[in-house]
Amino acid sequence: MPDPVCVNEDTTVQFNQHFDRQDALVKAEVRGNSTIKQEITLTYGETAAAGGSISEIKFKGQPFTANTTWNSFRIRFLDGRYKVVIEQLTYEAMSTFIGHIQVVGSFSSPGVKKLTISTRVWVITPRIGGPFLFTGSAEEEVTVCKVDIVEPNENDVFLHGDRVTFRAEVEPSGVTVESWNWEILQGTGSPRSSNTDTYEPIVKNEDKDFENPDTFKVEVTAVVNGQTCTDDRSIKVVYPRISKINFHQTKPVRHESDWAVHDPEWTSAVTDKSVSVFTRGTDIEMTVTFEVKENLTNNTTIDQLYADAAAWVRGNPDCWNVSLEIAAGTKSGDFFLDGVTNLPNDIYAYDLSTGRRRIAYEWYYKISGTNDKYVIDPTPAQNKHALYVTLKDPAPATPYETLLYITCRAAGGQTSAAGANNKIWKEFKDCVVKRKDGAPLQYWGPIALGTNIQTTDLLLRLKDGRCGAWVRMFRDCSHTHSIPPGGIQVISPPPRPGLLEPRLLIKHYNMNVTPPIDLRGIKGQSNPDPKSVFSNHGVVTRAGKILDPSYGKLFTTQNEWEDKSVAGFRYVELGPPAAYRYFKNVKKVQETGWAVFPFP
Repeated sequence: MPDPVCVNEDTTVQFNQHFDRQDALVKAEVRGNSTIKQEITLTYGETAAAGGSISEIKFKGQPFTANTTWNSFRIRFLDGRYKVVIEQLTYEAMSTFIGHIQVVGSFSSPGVKKLTISTRVWVITPRIGGPFLFTGSAEEEVTVCKVDIVEPNENDVFLHGDRVTFRAEVEPSGVTVESWNWEILQGTGSPRSSNTDTYEPIVKNEDKDFENPDTFKVEVTAVVNGQTCTDDRSIKVVYPRISKINFHQTKPVRHESDWAVHDPEWTSAVTDKSVSVFTRGTDIEMTVTFEVKENLTNNTTIDQLYADAAAWVRGNPDCWNVSLEIAAGTKSGDFFLDGVTNLPNDIYAYDLSTGRRRIAYEWYYKISGTNDKYVIDPTPAQNKHALYVTLKDPAPATPYETLLYITCRAAGGQTSAAGANNKIWKEFKDCVVKRKDGAPLQYWGPIALGTNIQTTDLLLRLKDGRCGAWVRMFRDCSHTHSIPPGGIQVISPPPRPGLLEPRLLIKHYNMNVTPPIDLRGIKGQSNPDPKSVFSNHGVVTRAGKILDPSYGKLFTTQNEWEDKSVAGFRYVELGPPAAYRYFKNVKKVQETGWAVFPFP
């Protein structure tokens, strides 16, 4: 094989071949005035696909250009060949025409290139006549080499931290490569270089920017016959993120900032609504979506994906996954993560209340075959999760976050239904029950005066409610832990013959005058002096106790409730004229009626 020369990407290799062999330049001996016509034909390659062009021909060191005349010589380009024609020359004596042809040109593709030159000389002399034809030919070969990076392809996409295999080949085969060298032209990776035909850097997205892939560009240099062949290749390096976090073994929770149920609990678009409820002693499990901006070129195996609690929280609720894979041609994958340890075996709240913290995870991953771990978004500040640990599975289909917030904070550390109930009740005793966002919840506030608010949902939404709403919410607090909530009793004033529209007069009244004077009443929830005239009133009975969540009061008997709560009774007496009749509550004599009410 001839000594090779190198052609590089988007360039051409120059050739400069000399034909000095005399069999290609036929001697023509002439005497006197003779006519000599010499034709030189030059071709390259076998077909036009051989990839080359001739830019210059020199004869005896003097250049020829196509279709021009110089010193009686002219060069023509006919049928894909250059032809040099020497014609009608007169020589005074015997002359010998010996010279060399120099061909200058370029090739743009690798391979063994053949240059062929042929000569034909006609001689006509006065002495011997003619014409006489003399012919000759010669060949020269040029081996054109090229280096190509055969993998990966231009603009293939790889994950930050992945080990990428670049592989180069030299054409034509059989050429000896004296040395290899790889260098990074753009981007970040390690190692920085390699001295074989294969280069395996770990590539990085330097900005750690999910939205904008980095360009990683390398150049390979192969030295052949002392000459350098080069090629370069650019790929994209994408940085991942966690875009969704969906906790398992949790019931949907109604988030009171927008009254919606968020499933999954956390997304990159909604970062502040993550609320989950778990039964005590269970394991935190989650499915997360690991994604990149563009489809990956290769199957990419993540050796481990970690969810590391960024700050210490009780129970060490870290999670991790052993192995996962993002398939080639995709840009995301849903992966299951398992908790390192179980949650506490008692009621607990991971929230923003005093002395407790939401679980804020730091996310990082490691690619198979590499050693480094890479931290990715969301940051701990961007993914804070309120996790509530209940005694048992919540009974309501969709518990409200406020009920979880109230009960899990109040009953933290409890492991029994009785202990939890006692702690939860204490949250109602001070008559300062607040929603999760800190808004106080009222008993018979201004909205309830004009709206019949009797459900937990309306109480939480409107921040106001009547006794029916308060007993329902108190029962739902127990339901949140599947604790038996107790029964509901509806208390009514006693009937009196001939009198209509019986009403309870809840303390305090001066019953010694007619009509009685309404004094400052018994404090209710976030209301120091609520409405005090009712047709009935609802309370909860449980374990031999009477609990009145509207007022935060606890009683042991029905008569005790009546004596401490009721100042008297009011009725309408038909006339004419119609008038109110008032009766003072008789101490130690139970007059009110108590009935079980089937609250839903």
